[in-house]
Amino acid sequence: MLFTFASFFFGLILLLLGSHQMVQEAIGIAKKYQVPPLLIGTLLVGFGTSVPELLVSTNALLHGSVGLCVGNALGSYIGNIGLVLGFSALVRPISIPSSVLTHDLPLLSIALMSAVFLVIDGDLSVIDSCFLVILLFGYVLVSFTNSQLGEASQSPKVSDGSIWWLLTKFVFFMLMLLLGSEIIVQTATEIAKDFGLSELVVGLSVVAVGTSLPELATALMSLYAREDELCVGNIIGSNIFCLLGILPLPALVTFDSIATENLWREFSVMIVMTLLFWIFAAKFDKNKQINRFEGGALLLSFCVYIVSLFH
Repeated sequence: MLFTFASFFFGLILLLLGSHQMVQEAIGIAKKYQVPPLLIGTLLVGFGTSVPELLVSTNALLHGSVGLCVGNALGSYIGNIGLVLGFSALVRPISIPSSVLTHDLPLLSIALMSAVFLVIDGDLSVIDSCFLVILLFGYVLVSFTNSQLGEASQSPKVSDGSIWWLLTKFVFFMLMLLLGSEIIVQTATEIAKDFGLSELVVGLSVVAVGTSLPELATALMSLYAREDELCVGNIIGSNIFCLLGILPLPALVTFDSIATENLWREFSVMIVMTLLFWIFAAKFDKNKQINRFEGGALLLSFCVYIVSLFH
């Protein structure tokens, strides 16, 4: 048990160091090529920090743990809004760019409603899963098409190396972050299983929170660097990847439909969390931001949901 806790804290150190440096490299890439930070956040950082979910879900499927995979995807979505966005806003109010309200949140809502529509009959089929993956590619295409690269902030270009060197450093620190998250997830899962928790509950709680730690660390480092767009983009991009990239995995790997009739609590919470995200971001005031009170409300909602899993 002592070794397990020591491994957990070692993973936490890797997570914090990796996330800090990865954010710095992402900011460097955005400035050098005048790419909007929101686009960097949703695609490069958001999808990058979702790799733990992908790795854990793939590993779960290889061991026949479909419930762990599905729970990880849905729990991570809830955790990214309730835990990551909520806790981040509690630390410091998060400014919301207008493009989030006109582009990214609508796309996230479309992805969520599409997933809900496909599982409303009680299962997620192979065809349904293929449709979700097609939507994922469509989202990437739309994001690149709608991005006005020329309108990026005129920050001075960095001069510390070529794009390949920047990308190499970005990938290196992302791997450090992913290794830290993997260690945390494995140790936390061992502890949870010792208490006799089911696969689905472990996936929805311990594993989902563990695989959301990269998003949390990245969001906090983004706020520290005053890159609010990177913070918000990281959360939205990660959630879209969870819905359209991770959730379809079980059906695509097993070539069999996945039962979803017992997951309506999770989908209901996801809808409520997304609505709160949109309402808090779009409220009609001078400062388009999610303040500390709203962050606390999101975090409290997440805590209530986690407690409900064990009753």
